[in-house]
Parts: sequence; structure tokens; C-alpha cells
Amino acid sequence: MQQFVLVELKSDNGFLRARAAWVYAQFNDFPIAEDHLKFVLDLLFANLSHNDLPVRVYSAIALIKLMSH
Repeated sequence: MQQFVLVELKSDNGFLRARAAWVYAQFNDFPIAEDHLKFVLDLLFANLSHNDLPVRVYSAIALIKLMSH
């Protein structure tokens, strides 16, 4: 996830950002290293102010699900 999905949270393409957030939301039960989790949460929080609505929605859902870590 760190190699392929994390980089898409910073993509110029809004669809890829939204899909990356969706992936993190789907795999929220998997163990994530603490430093990786902090970076993901920071990027998801930053995506809450993105221009595209799907990016904001999927980032908010992923944040809610990942807060249990």
C-alpha cells in the first residue's frame, strides 16, 4: 500500500486521489505502521479541501475509519 496507493493520495488526477482514499478505507482493519499511518492521515486531512467532491467524501470516510488505529 505504501508503494502504490500512498503516492496516489497526492496525484494530480482527482479520480486517483479518491480511489486511493477508498482503498485505505476498505483496508482499515489491516495493521499499518505508525509512521505510515501518520503520513496517510495527514494526506487525507489535506484532501478534505480538494476541489473535487469525491476526493473530499472518500477522504472523510477513510479518516473516520482509520481513526480507530
